[in-house]
Amino acid sequence: MKKIWILFLFSILCFNVFATHNRAGEITYTHISGLQYKIRVTTYTGVNPLTTQTDRCELIIYFGDGDSAAAPRINGLSNECTAAADGEFIGNNIKKNIYETIHTYRNYTKYTITMEDPNRNGGICNIPNSIDQSFYIDAELFAYTPTFINSSPQFISVPIFYALVGTNFVESAAAADPDGDMLRYELAACKGTGGLATAGYTYPSGFTIDSLTGQINWNMPNMICTYNFAVKVKKWRNGIQIGYVIRDFQIDCVSSFTGISDLSNNRQKISLYPIPASDKIFISGLNAEFGNTLFIYDLTGRLVKNVFLSGSTPEIEIADITKGFYNYEIVSNKNSIARGKFVKN
Repeated sequence: MKKIWILFLFSILCFNVFATHNRAGEITYTHISGLQYKIRVTTYTGVNPLTTQTDRCELIIYFGDGDSAAAPRINGLSNECTAAADGEFIGNNIKKNIYETIHTYRNYTKYTITMEDPNRNGGICNIPNSIDQSFYIDAELFAYTPTFINSSPQFISVPIFYALVGTNFVESAAAADPDGDMLRYELAACKGTGGLATAGYTYPSGFTIDSLTGQINWNMPNMICTYNFAVKVKKWRNGIQIGYVIRDFQIDCVSSFTGISDLSNNRQKISLYPIPASDKIFISGLNAEFGNTLFIYDLTGRLVKNVFLSGSTPEIEIADITKGFYNYEIVSNKNSIARGKFVKN
C-alpha cells in the first residue's frame, strides 16, 4: 500500500507536465476461479506520437474492498516508460492502453471497481473546462457463491466515433457478454473527481440510445466540436441485475471525413465474405504469423461462436448458427484488429 500511495502522489505532482488527456475508456473483469478475477482498464488517450508527454505506464485500480494496486500496461511492443511504442497507436493520434492485474477478494458480495486519472482532453463542448477535469470510470462486480461465474460484458467497438455535421448519426455501443446474460443499455453522465458527475456536464441535444440493442442515434448534430457521453451496460441473469460496466465514449463532430482513419480496422486490410452467407464464411487479409480469433455475437450482444483462425484465408463453418444479423470481431494478440456485421441466410 505504501508503494501505491507514493505512485499516486507522484502522478499528482506531475499533473501539469504529464497530463494524460483521456478521451474514452472502461473497466472490465473476467472471472478466473472462486474469488479471483482479472481486472482490466482500457483507456484511449489523445497523444502526440513523437512525445511521451501523455503516457502512463501503469494506473492505480481500486477494487472496491479497501484494496488497490498499480496495474501495468500490457499492450504494445515494450513496457518501458520512455518507449514511444508502449500502448497501441490506432490512428488519428489516439493511443489504446490496456492495464491489467489479478485480484482475489475475501468475501462473496458486491464490489465497485474504480479508476480515476487526470485529465480529459481539452475542448469538449459538453464538459466545461474539460482539460482540468478528472477521468473516472467504474464497474460493478457481483460475487455470490463459489460456483457463481460472472464476467463483465466486453465491448466490440472503439469508443471514439466521428459524426458528420448536419447528418443523422447512427452507431453501436453494443457489448457482448461471455456468460450469455441479458444486457440492457442506458445513457449516463460522464464522471469526474471522486466518481461524481462531471461539473457542468450536459447530454448532447437529440441524443438517444436503444436500451435493448445499444444503438445510438443523434438527430442532426449541428456544430463542429467534441462531445463525451457514457453508457451504462447492466447485466441481468434470471431477472436479477448482477453487475454493470460504464463505458466513457467520445464523438468528434466534423465537416468532412477526409484525413480521418477508420479506427475499427487500422492494422490489416481484412475482409469477411460472402455477405449474406449461408453455411460458411471466409476471411481474407489476416497475418498468419499471429494468433487470430473470431468472435461472433448476436444483436443482443450474446456470444454465439468463437473460432481460432488458422492461416491467412480461413474458412469458418456457420451452419450451426440461426439465420439473422450478427456482429463479429477478430482479435490478435489481445488487440482487436477488425469488426463488422454480416447476415446469415
